[in-house]
Amino acid sequence: MLRAALLGSFLFASLVGRPALADEDPRFAESFLQGLRDRGYHDLALEYLDRLRKSEGVPDELRKRLDYEEGRIRIDVGIRATDPDRARESFDQARIKLEAYIAANPDADTTSGAIVDLAQLLYERGRNSMIQADDARTPAEKDVRVNEARSSFAAARSAYERAFERLDKAYKAFDAFIPVNDPRFARRESALSALLNAELQRAIVDYEDARTYPEGSAERTAKLQTALDAFAGIHTRHRRQMAGIAARMWQGKCYEERGELGPAKAIYDELLQHPAQQLLPLQKKVDYFRILVMAKRKEHAAAVDECLRWLSAFPNDRRSYDALGIQLQHAKSTVALLDELEPGERTKLLARAVESLEQVVKVYSPFKLEAVALLKQISPKKAVKAEDVARLSFDDAVGRAEQAIQLQQYDEAVEILRLALAKNDAARDPAKYHRARYTQAFCLYMNKDYFESAVVAEHLARRFPNGEWSAKASEIGVAAMIDAYNSYQGGDRQGDLDRLVEFARYASTTWPDSEQGDSARMTVGQIALGRGRYEEAAAAFDSVRPSSARKPDAQAFSGDANWKLGLKARDRNATADADALTAKAIALYRSAIDARRKSGATDADLPTILNSCDLAGIQLEVGKPKEALALLDPIARELGKPNRPAALNAAYGRVLSGLLRAHVADGQVDAAIADMNKLEAAGGEGKDRAQLYFELGRLLEREQESLRKRGDKSGLERTRAAYRKFLDALVASSSGQTFESLVWAGGNLLELGAGAEAEAVFRRVLDTYAKDAQFSSRPGASDRLMLVRLELVAALRVAGKFDEADKAIAEILAQSPRLLQAQMEKGQILSAKASAKKGSWNEAFAYWQALAGRLRNLSPKPKEYFEAWYNAALALEGQGKAAQAKQTLSSVMRLSPTVGSAEMKSKYQEMIARIK
Repeated sequence: MLRAALLGSFLFASLVGRPALADEDPRFAESFLQGLRDRGYHDLALEYLDRLRKSEGVPDELRKRLDYEEGRIRIDVGIRATDPDRARESFDQARIKLEAYIAANPDADTTSGAIVDLAQLLYERGRNSMIQADDARTPAEKDVRVNEARSSFAAARSAYERAFERLDKAYKAFDAFIPVNDPRFARRESALSALLNAELQRAIVDYEDARTYPEGSAERTAKLQTALDAFAGIHTRHRRQMAGIAARMWQGKCYEERGELGPAKAIYDELLQHPAQQLLPLQKKVDYFRILVMAKRKEHAAAVDECLRWLSAFPNDRRSYDALGIQLQHAKSTVALLDELEPGERTKLLARAVESLEQVVKVYSPFKLEAVALLKQISPKKAVKAEDVARLSFDDAVGRAEQAIQLQQYDEAVEILRLALAKNDAARDPAKYHRARYTQAFCLYMNKDYFESAVVAEHLARRFPNGEWSAKASEIGVAAMIDAYNSYQGGDRQGDLDRLVEFARYASTTWPDSEQGDSARMTVGQIALGRGRYEEAAAAFDSVRPSSARKPDAQAFSGDANWKLGLKARDRNATADADALTAKAIALYRSAIDARRKSGATDADLPTILNSCDLAGIQLEVGKPKEALALLDPIARELGKPNRPAALNAAYGRVLSGLLRAHVADGQVDAAIADMNKLEAAGGEGKDRAQLYFELGRLLEREQESLRKRGDKSGLERTRAAYRKFLDALVASSSGQTFESLVWAGGNLLELGAGAEAEAVFRRVLDTYAKDAQFSSRPGASDRLMLVRLELVAALRVAGKFDEADKAIAEILAQSPRLLQAQMEKGQILSAKASAKKGSWNEAFAYWQALAGRLRNLSPKPKEYFEAWYNAALALEGQGKAAQAKQTLSSVMRLSPTVGSAEMKSKYQEMIARIK
């Protein structure tokens, strides 16, 4: 799965600059593993570790550290978890691995780092327990969580002390004086940095431990003083080191927590004045702390402005701890200002506060609960009198909410359920509690409160996996995450998708034999398909149960994934694999369509139409136009009826496009013309005709390109002949022609080498539209006519009418001497005349060389620069100077390896290979 899910060779090359896969060369395993961690592929990193454990050839030194590496990865998983229980589970798993490694390798060089990682794990576990304490439903539960946090902080402190002793011993082993140019100097500085970091983190643990006690309590005061003294000591002894500067910031934080806002702000201001670039990450946090002080001093207007400045300065940072805190404080300070604002300003600032809170509630953090509560307070909701619901029993309140749902008053239902749930909890009556939570998630979703809906649904699904409503809640949670992702474009988009996939996988494995499990598998597959992970996508779709209502959808999507895998196989010349995958894709699409038909779907059923279009497209690509026609004809007849629903208009256009391609490929020109007329009519006024013809041209070009790739020369000739016939018939049509349709037809005739026919079309365009006042009034009309004049010159050239072409291009250049397209066409005329022995290759070469020289200094170089040198080389070859032609192209490629585009590069390479 690792190779399939990551397209391994590509990712590994990006990580370590090597073309081989990591599992094929253990020397690069550590770099590969670190790359997976850095990019957030933790599940794949864990899978990769398992593969290393089973793989032969892994160095013993690395094999000994596999438990250590797994512990570090599981710490990352816990920190990024979207659920506190998942975080706790991951931290516990990490602790087992790290403690086992430390016990087995007490004297290893990496053991000090492992102890520091263990300390960090315990610290993070303590913070997680405090978040759970804030979410506790009863005082007793809160006390349990707080005690857990204190125990974790005590264990973290002990681990940091243990690490400090080892790191201090390692640092003191270095000589007191080491020259800067001595390699040992850098190692000693690294040892000092690790030592100071352990000391700093130990003091931060003291600070966090202090905050587990109530404000004003003797324990909190004493522990804050302990932390303050530790930070002050580090700063005094190491004020030039990063750890010493960070300790100064934490001194300010201790003053702030003690209510001494003046000294805290003074420290923050002092640190923000440091000019060193390396302090910028630290100053982001200092700035956040400074804003909190402003809010505590009730300087809310200034705090709002500073929050917006901070967020504007770091637009891509919306999920870090500090950014979440800033956004929450922005909303809190805004609410504090509401009574002082004018109505118009109040509405504007309130909307911005809601936007901030919506970002905070997306992420599992210490700020989420307060943000959710504040969001409910300030979001526009239909008023619900709490006192009315307060007099109702839990069952009656839920009944009232269901009545509101029947009336589609989802905002009212949300508020009633919120108050009702305060009357019950999972311990007293689990079944009723679960149903109410599920209903709340549903109402939040219907009210488009996607983030809150996802929070409620995921909570129910994860915390109570055996509950009656949990599987259904998972489906709402997945849908809410999808709609949140689609509705809000900011934040960590990659992280959003990763969390969605993780939750969908959880749902599919927790309820494997349910429709919800199948829906979750579909979600995993669709995201993998969108990411280009086709094997992973196909596996997810294929895992949908045969009895599922989603099976036809899964088969169609799996068909798409297998088709794309086949295209990739064909690109690497694995013809047998490509044919097998194509056959599988066709079979899957047929199965999907057959299943829909058996369930009663008609030719007007949208999923059936779309699957049929997809299958017909594949059939056309593999040279089976008759099969495509048989598939699409009955659908086109049904959709062509006058009473076609508007919702099927786009699908009808797609069916007609497929029919047109199939008729052209099958040589049925008259039918193709009829398709064109229907397609244009179906496009209506809202569809730009130029775009319609452009899209159609691309489809037909792909048809011919597919035949070229397959080496089907006879099929290609038949298709080109049919295409030519189609274009001739289109041009000859006496009605329905437009500027766009004629230009499109003329251009395609020119591509087919039909110069005389193309000339007639372009003259018709110029004669008709140069005199059309309505056309001339359009923006850019004169430029469009100029391009037609150039097309006419090209047609004259292709038809061998060189005198007329010379005269026409001279007129254009006299009018627009700097028009690059005209300069290029003049060169093409010279080359064409030389090729027909009516001109000189010397003259053609001199022209192309001079034109390339004029374009050389443009930046970036236009594609015409590389085209000019290509034509210059052709002229040299025409003179019999093959070696010089080859040298010319090679010289250009050395200076500009891409030569402007992949297509141009291919032309250069083909000519160089051709010249002996």
